[in-house]
Amino acid sequence: MGDPDPAADQIASGREIGDGGGVPAWLRKGVVLAVLVALAAAFGPGLVSSGSQDRAGRPPPPRASASRSTEPTWSVVPASVERWAARGGLAGDETFTAAAVAAVQRREPMADKLLYAAELPDGSRLALVSAKEQGDDVASHFVGAGVLALHVPPRSPVTGGSFSYAGGIATAESLAGWAGRARDGRVFAVLLGRPAPLEAEVSARIEYQSDGSSRRSWRRVAGRDGSVSVELGRDADLMIAARSVDEAASFPILIGVDADLSPQERDQIVRAIKPRGLGSGYRGPSPKSVREGIVDGVWGILDPRKADIKVVWSGALTKDKRGALVVLRRKDGPTFQLLYSFGGDDGGSTDGPRHVAWRGADRAPYVLQFVHPEIPLLLVNPSGAGTAMVKWPEGRPGERIRIGGDGLGNLMPGGSLPVAAFSGASVIVRSPSGDVVGRTRWEDNRAFDPFVLGRS
Repeated sequence: MGDPDPAADQIASGREIGDGGGVPAWLRKGVVLAVLVALAAAFGPGLVSSGSQDRAGRPPPPRASASRSTEPTWSVVPASVERWAARGGLAGDETFTAAAVAAVQRREPMADKLLYAAELPDGSRLALVSAKEQGDDVASHFVGAGVLALHVPPRSPVTGGSFSYAGGIATAESLAGWAGRARDGRVFAVLLGRPAPLEAEVSARIEYQSDGSSRRSWRRVAGRDGSVSVELGRDADLMIAARSVDEAASFPILIGVDADLSPQERDQIVRAIKPRGLGSGYRGPSPKSVREGIVDGVWGILDPRKADIKVVWSGALTKDKRGALVVLRRKDGPTFQLLYSFGGDDGGSTDGPRHVAWRGADRAPYVLQFVHPEIPLLLVNPSGAGTAMVKWPEGRPGERIRIGGDGLGNLMPGGSLPVAAFSGASVIVRSPSGDVVGRTRWEDNRAFDPFVLGRS
């Protein structure tokens, strides 16, 4: 790049290779991303939002920085990731690639095949390595693999690189991806698909509106050999999304930008945040566990150190589980709810975050569904006792739900309706005197975009 001091502009992502012990970083990151995907994609109770995917009227593809391949593009894609051609400008550098694969193998012995190696615009180097064949798609006979990333800062040896999870390739149309932020704030991303011409779209930000709605915009990128390196600017979110333009393979992937926290980094953030509402009258889980739940729940969507955090409800959710409903406000306005619970056989768990209307977020009701057949669909009302009127779509009669003094209401008093049955329904919450104190709505699953993260 011609920078006299490339190290001052280096990209950082993941944990250092030398940081050993505990659960591998790539596995922890993979679990976090999988949880986020599951929370976003699973149809459940949500707050009012629109979530346009902005697919209509796409502009022509801009010129993208396709990586140089050391092998010709394959006309027939092999039925196994292990047989894919290695791509990228450093794929032919045997010294770097051998050292990179060996470094990845020290952290994950199942890693064995170089898929991509290149120098990034800041002078750092990236290697993507597959981690053994992980299954067989009977329909296509395609054998996929997990993908691990090694990122080496400028002027650093391979052993000084960071190690992270770059996704899983389950079909021939799947994408893997990595993203990191340079010291000057710019975010770079690398997408990797099969060794054939690739057209994809990348979304660097979620745009939040004050009424609780949100949307993504998408940018077209392309690469001859199935790999793309793209700069996303300084204002990218902590979690970006990417998808193939091929309509048959358009389900997006999520890519964390420096999202893989080490235990030391996590502990520092937990100590740094100071939620309000944990003093007199608080009846939830231990304050330390709540702070940990906040960090684990929102990291990758927002930095809790840069948000105003307040506990607006706490109490017993079941006889052996207590919870805390938390509101987080970013400095630029977007506001989120998150519910942390602790107790029972599953220990601690976090539900959310969900984007809510910025005004009145402290009073907005929250709908929590435990994945357990014996626990009802609960409405958590920060305003305390009252009533909730469920208004069903398509002219069905409404249903009045009582909210107890503990702020909890059972939204399924007559049985165990599947959550999908609430598609498009709305809830109006009133105080004992009849005043409206909050509203919420279930997302209509016909218009649901699960990758507008931070809402439901």
